[in-house]
Amino acid sequence: MATLKDVTDYKFSRENNFVVVMLYLNLHILSFCAPFVIKDAGISTYIFGKIIFFIIINKQALLKPNIAGLLLIWLGVLGASAGAHRLWAHKSYAADIKLRIFLMICFCISGQGTIYNWVLEHRLHHKYFGTKKDPFNHGKSIWNLQTLSRITKPVGGYDKLKDAVDMSDVEEDGVVMFQKKYFAILYIIFALLLPINAPAEYWGEGLWESFFIIGILRYLITLHLISLIETSSKIRGCSYNIKDDNDKKLVDTIEKMDWVTYHYIAPWDYQANEFGFYGNDITSLFIRICERVRLANSLKTMDGHIIGQAIQMSMDTNKSVTDCLKDGRFIDAGHSPFLQSHSLIRS
Repeated sequence: MATLKDVTDYKFSRENNFVVVMLYLNLHILSFCAPFVIKDAGISTYIFGKIIFFIIINKQALLKPNIAGLLLIWLGVLGASAGAHRLWAHKSYAADIKLRIFLMICFCISGQGTIYNWVLEHRLHHKYFGTKKDPFNHGKSIWNLQTLSRITKPVGGYDKLKDAVDMSDVEEDGVVMFQKKYFAILYIIFALLLPINAPAEYWGEGLWESFFIIGILRYLITLHLISLIETSSKIRGCSYNIKDDNDKKLVDTIEKMDWVTYHYIAPWDYQANEFGFYGNDITSLFIRICERVRLANSLKTMDGHIIGQAIQMSMDTNKSVTDCLKDGRFIDAGHSPFLQSHSLIRS
């Protein structure tokens, strides 16, 4: 494993990933063409240039593929949020083998690549947040974060940075390594063939409707929604050095209202929602339901009292808040940052 000292003299740059460039280009072009090809579609409205669409249904024929598309979007986002992000990247809870397999399939539906690579780049993102070493540097534009960073691949010093990231826990997970080994087959089956073929095969939808709505529009929307996991730090104005912010920012963070900044302080909290307010999202609810049925356990969370103490310690010692949360005095005082939620409350 490389050390940080090994990468200080390297330049960090990116080059086009032509496979992904062509994927994004074709998805956007075909999405634009969709309303002109699908005869049953009425009006399509495109918002913020990212093909978030709303189709006014003129005929009953489009109802089922739209419902199927929305379901697949949710499953794909769930595979990234509950699976790759909260389970594998941050280990915010533990999952039974059956749940891990389900989340792996959901991630395959999203068409995001391998879980292993997604986790590796996300851990790099947290480790070097806000620096030139961050593959999703929020100091750059939203366009760069949402699109350019997805269609380019890091080169140069990034290879050394990746070697310095501890991925031993992920490499010991048989589900993740199975998906990595057989990614091409799983991608073709779950991201392409089944989503497009099932509506045409099992409930008689037209192949064009299935291809454009479930195959293209669904895929593109899923890609952009999952990209928001990193882009949200830019959109919501995340500040990593909260000790330098105003008092309101500190209070919001302590009360978990500033959920983006809070996530970068305590990334292991399973309730830190990617898209909304703390703990009130469908992914957190899904994880709690899985805990109820014994598919998930060891749900990790924090309370405002511990965060407040860590912020004060950060001010006194000039350490990062995240490092302060790992300080032994919290654990010795019975305030471990790895508290199990809900199960402790019910016991």
